Amino acid sequence: MNKIKKNPAEVFANSLGSPKSAKTTTKVIDYLCNIHSETDSKTLEWALFDYTELLKLRKKLIDKNLKATSINSYVSTIKSVCREAWRLNIITTDTYMRINDIKNIKGKSAPTGKALSVDELKTAINFKSGNNKDIRDSAIIAIGYGAGLRAFELAKINMQDIIGNMITIIGKGRIERPVYLPLFAMKKLTKWVSIRGKEKGALFRAIQKGGEILKRGIATRTIGDLIDKRCVNVNIERFTPHDLRRSFATNLLSSGVDVFLVQKLMRHSNVNTTKIYDKRGEYEAQKAVELLPF
Repeated sequence: MNKIKKNPAEVFANSLGSPKSAKTTTKVIDYLCNIHSETDSKTLEWALFDYTELLKLRKKLIDKNLKATSINSYVSTIKSVCREAWRLNIITTDTYMRINDIKNIKGKSAPTGKALSVDELKTAINFKSGNNKDIRDSAIIAIGYGAGLRAFELAKINMQDIIGNMITIIGKGRIERPVYLPLFAMKKLTKWVSIRGKEKGALFRAIQKGGEILKRGIATRTIGDLIDKRCVNVNIERFTPHDLRRSFATNLLSSGVDVFLVQKLMRHSNVNTTKIYDKRGEYEAQKAVELLPF
């Protein structure tokens, strides 16, 4: 009886630990297989895939004018599939080593995101309204900026996580760390809690159209939606939840706070990651061009 060989793409996807990750990765691999030879991860002849085939795929991705970071990420995914093909004895060690030796392409991506000015932040946070939703949303934006939080961290805050101006945040890797709120954020939080109540559970609860506050918390995606609505209401340029985090880092650095302290406040393991959030150079460039004589 012939031994049935496992599909290396399926093995790699399933090694990622969660059904959601496996499903997403399989879609990516199918997309790349389609670009390569109008196949998918199940029908591609992985036994015939070698470094020349990967170079062909990379060339097709380059011709699509994709960002270098995207191309390198896609190539890395296929390399991981090929590693599983090698482990399953579908390709030889020599073939895999040649595939793995293919280098990343070089290229600079335009900086992503922005840092909001103090005026923009004040406009977004201090929106006047007696509406329960608007009061909640002001607190969300104030705390997102005031503590430099990620959107999912904001959505996961529970009432019992708050002691005074300190909030215990469950961040990446489910690591618990304290963050501290400045006075302006505490004021918005206090106003929201006076409406929400102090019982345990999600701090930022879902609110129905009529203004009724529900017991369940908001979804992470809701934060982006409410920010979009706030930008329209106050007539400022759209920003994302993560731009609040960029603003937190940039404005601290602009105020002279040491980069290593900002790294600690951002909960970054590497200071180079913190430097990516520093958008001061963009402001300086914008000011410089205004000095151009005309």
